[in-house]
Amino acid sequence: MEVVKVMKDWLRTLAIGACVLGSVGSMCFFWLPDRCHLDLEVLPGRFQKVGPIRQATKSSVDYTIYNRASVPVRIVDLVTSCVCSGVKLSKRELAPGEFVTLTWNYDTRAERGSLVIRGMIAYKREDEEQSRVLRIGLEAQIDPDYAVEPERLQFGDGWPLVQRVSVSPRHISELRIDEATCNLRFFKARVLPKDLPDRQDIEVTFQRDGYYPDAGFARLVVSTDSERQPTLSVPLDVTLENASSRGNSQKQPLE
Repeated sequence: MEVVKVMKDWLRTLAIGACVLGSVGSMCFFWLPDRCHLDLEVLPGRFQKVGPIRQATKSSVDYTIYNRASVPVRIVDLVTSCVCSGVKLSKRELAPGEFVTLTWNYDTRAERGSLVIRGMIAYKREDEEQSRVLRIGLEAQIDPDYAVEPERLQFGDGWPLVQRVSVSPRHISELRIDEATCNLRFFKARVLPKDLPDRQDIEVTFQRDGYYPDAGFARLVVSTDSERQPTLSVPLDVTLENASSRGNSQKQPLE
């Protein structure tokens, strides 16, 4: 029995050691691409932050890419994560020590908060057949036309059935709300009479009877006269412990 116990302890130690080594190996693999990009240097940095910048604004950021390799490098592909952006290069062939300016154009559209865009540059060294990848990024802090408080509502256990969202103009003299609706029939929205000249309140009521969790993602949709963000979408989160998983889903379709 003592031998069996020793063997079990030994196997357990090996298992723990394997897990630790696996975690360390995963971390090294995660960081490996960043540390291996000695071929290309990007200035002022691979990930840039800009702003604040207005909504519906077209702008650009420049990245200077240097070839630090001892052989020529050819950029073979450029990909971005958002259709609101695009990149331009004056040339794709870089001799050792040579550089090129990459211009990243983007449109903030009706975004709120931060606009995060990621890019991927695929390149080949002259002495290698396989392409390498260099990742770059851009984060633009958005300065919205109007402020929204809060930017999402929480309903369900422990939360009021009736809550409000306040909308206040920032860069426009006056903001008019044309309509406020909810996409699920378990919620009702109405625009309240304006008490303050610089704020408009919208009341949202949660009708929890018959609600089921897989009814869909609820949101408040507000139509405004803002040219930069005419439509506002506010998520409506619901947490109910005793709600049926499907309930009478066929009798309660989405609106």
